[in-house]
Amino acid sequence: MLICILTKNVITSCSVTMMLFLHLEVKPLMTLTTVLYLSCALISGHLAMMLMELTKRR
Repeated sequence: MLICILTKNVITSCSVTMMLFLHLEVKPLMTLTTVLYLSCALISGHLAMMLMELTKRR
């Protein structure tokens, strides 16, 4: 179940960052750095929310 949720979150994060990548007209390296940073931030946020949900249930 956890792997399924993580996969879904990663796919969501990737699609959001791809949209940003297409809309940003910056230097390629800068855009790539921004995309990677936002991906990590989104995944970290999802992980934090999942951990909070898991600890609430106990």
